[in-house]
Amino acid sequence: MLPSRRHPRLGAGLGDGALPGRRAGWGRFSHCAGERAGWPGRALPNEGCRCLVSPCPEPPVRIVSSNEDAAHRYLAAERMVLACELSRADVPVQWYKDGVEVEEGESLILERQGPHRRLVIPSARPQDTGEFVCDAGGDSVFYNITVTGR
Repeated sequence: MLPSRRHPRLGAGLGDGALPGRRAGWGRFSHCAGERAGWPGRALPNEGCRCLVSPCPEPPVRIVSSNEDAAHRYLAAERMVLACELSRADVPVQWYKDGVEVEEGESLILERQGPHRRLVIPSARPQDTGEFVCDAGGDSVFYNITVTGR
């Protein structure tokens, strides 16, 4: 076991693998002055070394809310809106109908505003009946849509 010492100014343990002044687990550091002191892989901040810190990976994207539980029954010509909110704004989303990716056009609009995504059909038709999916990589929501004639 490596000896544990505390930095005189920061009070951080030097033998515990933590970065001084930071919580353990926030990053990893490279070999530097601590190795010269006989502590492999340990950094001594008062030795003037440069430590390379690598950030923790981003957590997987999640769909944090949606209107999938709403009753998605529409009359022909009604406006249809499917919505979901992601845990991060910078994630691409694919929308599918009955397993086929949909494309934006006059009868289907894909909206993106920050973490919010919406699929809008301004005037629903009976052929829009089916299963729609919002796929955000690691998470998906399913919408069962029924459109009936007037």
